Amino acid sequence: MLDVKDIHVYLRSSYVLQGVSLQVQPGQVLALLGRNGVGKTTLVRSVIGHSRIQEGTVSLDGKDITSLPPAKVARLGVGLVPQGRQVFPSLTTLENLQIAARDRPGKDGSRWTIERFLEAFPNVKERLQQGAGKLSGGEQQLLAIGRALVGNPRLLLMDEPSEGLAPLIVDEISGLIRQLAREGMAVLLVEQNFGFAVETADYVHVMTKGRVVYEATPEAFRRDSSAQRRLLGV
Repeated sequence: MLDVKDIHVYLRSSYVLQGVSLQVQPGQVLALLGRNGVGKTTLVRSVIGHSRIQEGTVSLDGKDITSLPPAKVARLGVGLVPQGRQVFPSLTTLENLQIAARDRPGKDGSRWTIERFLEAFPNVKERLQQGAGKLSGGEQQLLAIGRALVGNPRLLLMDEPSEGLAPLIVDEISGLIRQLAREGMAVLLVEQNFGFAVETADYVHVMTKGRVVYEATPEAFRRDSSAQRRLLGV
């Protein structure tokens, strides 16, 4: 599905990504962990097309998407839940969902309609006619996820989806991500929340200083307390 090969990205004079490689397969959740400033968000932006890649390639199902603009990457089946939610505050909750909806069945024939999303998250349903900028932080995060899902992506990029949320909502999001994987979606989960990531992911990568320096299963990473302290300060 997603194949990132040795990508290098400079932002102004900063050498942000220094040869990052990873793969995410259909039905797999790959968690990318790391402290602030190590390049996680830049990697997400590079995959979706917001940051220019100077060296290396990004492929989706064998198709080179390295130089494609974000709109074309999205049309190929890549969805984004951005850091900081970034809902459209001047639009209603319903309008935020409607502008993103795309009728594209998933691998197993399932698809995410607005109705299906609202059934899964009735708290959002109660706020349909409310301005998105007036929602709580947790409601905005669920809306950002719903906006990505109703586009029916095959690959979902999620940048810090648990940030600033109550534990109950974090648990809901974890369960949703596992459901998406069971339906065949590939998920790249960028996180700082160690517990959430290892509970949700099938595989874990850790970045530091623009490189992936550690790879393991969640079970192995849980047991590796030395790596947790060294790489994440856990």
